[in-house]
Amino acid sequence: MALVIFVGSVASGKTSTSRALKKILTDRGFTVKYIDININHGFSYLLTRIVASLLRYKYVGNHYLTIRFNNETFFCKYLRLMQILDTLYIPIKYLVSLKAFTLFNNFRRRQYVILLDEYYLNSIIEYLYFSRRLCKLNYGAGRTYKIFYSLAFHVFLLSLKNDKTLIICMSRIFDESVRGWLLREKTRLVDANHIVFRDLATRVMLNILKQYVGDNVLFKNYIVQDFEKASKNITKDVLEFVS
Repeated sequence: MALVIFVGSVASGKTSTSRALKKILTDRGFTVKYIDININHGFSYLLTRIVASLLRYKYVGNHYLTIRFNNETFFCKYLRLMQILDTLYIPIKYLVSLKAFTLFNNFRRRQYVILLDEYYLNSIIEYLYFSRRLCKLNYGAGRTYKIFYSLAFHVFLLSLKNDKTLIICMSRIFDESVRGWLLREKTRLVDANHIVFRDLATRVMLNILKQYVGDNVLFKNYIVQDFEKASKNITKDVLEFVS
C-alpha cells in the first residue's frame, strides 16, 4: 500500500522518527514493517563482527566503523570483501524482507506500510565515500564496486515500482550533525569529511532518482532544528500520505 523511506544527514533523527511512526501506524490499524539497512548486513555483518572481536578493537558506532576508526589501513583492504558480501545479500534481503511481505499482505488485502531507514540509496553513498574518498582506491579496484552500485540502485528502483512512496530527506546543519554523532556514539572520534560527503551525495542521488521514478513517488525535505517539531511535522505528513 505505502512505502516511506528515510534518508538524510547523520544524526538527524531518521531512526528515532521511523521507529516512533511504526508504533503510531500500528495503533491506527496498519500492518507495519520497519527495515533498517545501510551497509554491512547479513553475511558481511557476521564476518565483520567476528573480525572486530578477534582484533579486540574499542567499539565505535558499529562493527565496521570500529575497524575503520581503529585500523584504517586494514579497513581499506577489508572493504572489498565487505562489499562483495553485501552484494550477495541484496537480493536475499529484498525477496525475504520486502517482496514476501508485500505479496502476503496484498493477498490478505491488508493495509500495510513499510518504513525503510536509509536503505540502498544510502548504501551507494557510503561505499562511494569509503572507496573513493577515504581509501582512494585506484580505478581498477574501484571497478569491482560497480556490480554493487548497479544492483543496489536496480533493487531500490524495484522497491518503488508498485506502491505509492514517500521519500523523506531529513537535513541538519554540519555542526549539529557532528555534535549529534558524538553524543549518540559516546566517542570523540568523528569523520567530518564523511558527514559533509553524506549530505552532498544525498542531494545528488535524490536528483538523479527523480529522473527514474514515476508519479507514485513523492519527495519531501525537512530541515531538522528541533527534533520534536520535526518529528511532529513528519508524522502528520506521513499519516496524510498513507490515508
